Amino acid sequence: MLTVKILISFLLILSSGCHRQNIDPPVEMEFSAEPQVFRVTPGIIDEASGIADSRSNQNALWVHEDSGNPAELNLISYAGEFIKSLPVLNAVNRDWEDMSFARDLSTGKNILYIADIGDNNQRHDNYTIYRFTEPAPGDTEIENVEKIIFRYVDGSHDAEAILVDELTNDVFIITKRDAKAGIYKLSYPQSMATINVASFEGSLDYTGITSAAFSPDGLEIILKTYTHLYHYKRSGNDPVPVVLKQKPVNIPYVMEPQGEAVCFKKDNKGFFTLSERGPAPFVDLRYYKR
Repeated sequence: MLTVKILISFLLILSSGCHRQNIDPPVEMEFSAEPQVFRVTPGIIDEASGIADSRSNQNALWVHEDSGNPAELNLISYAGEFIKSLPVLNAVNRDWEDMSFARDLSTGKNILYIADIGDNNQRHDNYTIYRFTEPAPGDTEIENVEKIIFRYVDGSHDAEAILVDELTNDVFIITKRDAKAGIYKLSYPQSMATINVASFEGSLDYTGITSAAFSPDGLEIILKTYTHLYHYKRSGNDPVPVVLKQKPVNIPYVMEPQGEAVCFKKDNKGFFTLSERGPAPFVDLRYYKR
């Protein structure tokens, strides 16, 4: 099973590299080309697929793993040290692939969104995004979990990246395996009682997106593939699809074994990446300083 997964990842790396050549973005040196590297506590988080900088804990990151792992959030320090795991009640980890923060427009609370959107064989009819208030430092489990169940307007897709726009609380899903990555939108307010329909909002000129991240001020977006990081800058209140129609710039990136997670640091002074262990003997947390 692991060998098959590694082979699929390798083929996707080749694919994302090919599509990268179609856009040929300029290289940007706004961030350090050599990241700071921190060894993650071994044997606990080997299949990281989503990461977000905690807003309620100091110098700590939320991390989740993908399919086959428990429905739980892990908290690690900026130095890669494991702190704790919190079960997410009334949730199932079918294939969790990304995580995003947003301040709720109605309550002002910091909300975490976990996207159960992986579908390697594109066989599922519906997908789920779990949302809940960020756990407090003393919490030991995550309750009051809401479910945004949705389907795509045009059939099944495999996706590994979401963005939640704090200006609107709209949720955007970016597909992975389509010839050109599709951008789909779940408009706010999303229903918790019926199946939502994600509308098609356009596509990128490349594919293989494994993660996405908004900067804390909402003015920057990073899209990640296995081989590259693409940086977009937002002008004012431009809608996300408009921002992603711009030509991105290419941030220098040190390739990871199977890099599937990216997030900005909450002070906006850099960003983190985290990989699945894949064939490597260990996992490293990497920080690219601005």
